[in-house]
Amino acid sequence: MTAEGAVLAPPRGVPLWLRLPKGLLWFARRKPLGFFGLLIIVILVLLAIPQVAERVAPYSYTKQFLLDRLKGPSSRHLLGADSVGRDVLSRLIYGSRITVIVGFGAVAISETISAFIGLVSGYYGGWFDKLFQRIVDVFQALPALVVLIALLGLFGSGLWQMVIGIGLISGPPGSRLIRGQVLATVQRPFVEAARITGAGDLRIIVQHVLPNVAPLIIFSASVRIGAVILLEASLSFLGYGVPPPFPSWGAMLTLDGREFMRRQPGLAIYPGLAIALAVFSFNVLGDALRDVLDPRLKSGR
Repeated sequence: MTAEGAVLAPPRGVPLWLRLPKGLLWFARRKPLGFFGLLIIVILVLLAIPQVAERVAPYSYTKQFLLDRLKGPSSRHLLGADSVGRDVLSRLIYGSRITVIVGFGAVAISETISAFIGLVSGYYGGWFDKLFQRIVDVFQALPALVVLIALLGLFGSGLWQMVIGIGLISGPPGSRLIRGQVLATVQRPFVEAARITGAGDLRIIVQHVLPNVAPLIIFSASVRIGAVILLEASLSFLGYGVPPPFPSWGAMLTLDGREFMRRQPGLAIYPGLAIALAVFSFNVLGDALRDVLDPRLKSGR
């Protein structure tokens, strides 16, 4: 970085355990909103760990206090209790596990599919490109939520069914963005120079093309996680999510939030806020990573 920057990026020779704090400080000062999103995501991931959730949550997600049914926030229940007396805060904490597993798991599958299709289609062109792009056209024409409901109705609803289904459905459409970047990269002189020196296709893709599209893949993944969280919440809201009694934020909205929101508004407000905050965090982090990892995509913020 030039002298205009507030913080210098740490040199590569410094050990990772020393580079990481300095890198985070640099990121926080350059992209405060993105750093805020990163903090929320770290908290979300920590809460998704069973041992952490058990220590942080006031109660078990199944523990009932029948005398406290539909009561508002109090010293005993900071966010109130649901229709059967379960602590809302505890269920929100345990519900983060579903959000993290589905979000990261489905996006890992979808980004792998997107990267493979985008790299092969953009690099080879010809009938490879035509074949893969017609497949992408078919997936883009399909209504994702309707197809997922049909698949979950056929194979049964559950955590891993959701992860695999969302990953497979959302993978091909995301390849268009990567393909465009690959098409631009293969026209650059260093790729032609690698061909002249006798480098094979696999080596060119791995060593020259993939590093140039990696920032785009990271940005796409971070933003797509937010979309997957919304899709998981929609499926859970419609009753195709993880079966009870394990909580998910979408199921909390439909089971108690919709029916008892007039009597206890927090049953709808708190899960909705949790979903919104998670999606917002991934979106602003992705926006910040886009600017940091690829200077050509800087938005000027």
